[in-house]
Amino acid sequence: MTVETKEENGWLINAGNSENFYNQALASAMLLKINQKMPVAICVDNLDKFKNKVSADYEDYVDYIIEYPFGDTSANMPYPQLNQWQLYHVTPFHKNILIEADTLVLSDIDYVWQLGNTNIQFPTTVVDFRNVPWIPPNVELFNENNIKTLHAGIWFFKANNEESERYFKMLDVVCQNWRQAFKTYFKPEHVLDFPCLDTLHSVTVKMLDEYDSYSVTNSNLLSYTLMLNTVEQRWNDIMNTWYIQSFKIDNYRQNGVLKYTEPSVMTEKIFNGIRNHYRSAVAKT
Repeated sequence: MTVETKEENGWLINAGNSENFYNQALASAMLLKINQKMPVAICVDNLDKFKNKVSADYEDYVDYIIEYPFGDTSANMPYPQLNQWQLYHVTPFHKNILIEADTLVLSDIDYVWQLGNTNIQFPTTVVDFRNVPWIPPNVELFNENNIKTLHAGIWFFKANNEESERYFKMLDVVCQNWRQAFKTYFKPEHVLDFPCLDTLHSVTVKMLDEYDSYSVTNSNLLSYTLMLNTVEQRWNDIMNTWYIQSFKIDNYRQNGVLKYTEPSVMTEKIFNGIRNHYRSAVAKT
């Protein structure tokens, strides 16, 4: 399948199906425009719904608003990651960095475009808010079926090549049959009851047997900060977060890429802090 791309490089934000996800994606887009020079596309379930739910100034910092070509295949569940397989079919970019709406690019990371000589690349490491490498609990279960760890909070792909098309076709199968796919590769007591993003992609790569080809050789490329809730509580209930020209977690300034995962992190106050920063940055230029 040939994808009609309009630009060479760009950022894709998967923005899902709700006002909450839309606003998270807009915050992400504003930060990209502060810290990057590449165009930004936001992918949503319904264009009219999106336009009715968000503030009109989004056109200042979003270059493309794209609708899922096959509808919201997450069936209105709060799991926009189940639509990632569709983005290959509608991306306006030849080379893509893909993130979810809950992911913020907090500094200049133009070095990620060094991946342009490959077709698909995933990070293999994540760090905590103190920049210390760590292994998320769900990833510890991968070893039981020899599934190697890939993370998917940020990843790279090229459009219009057979390898990427093959990957997205398999991702389609996994996303639309994730419960059965997880049961195939994990013991019953370890099967997740939600479509974890890292697990979706790690299982897809396992099925294609392409781990070595799809994992970055330089672990610093695409590495990101990952924040997760515990079973007992949300992480932001025990940590302070705020945004005044930068994002901080308990006095630790965050840099690079932050995937905060918990939707309630994007409060009105933090959103407005990001918007004020964006407006200030635009005024200076």
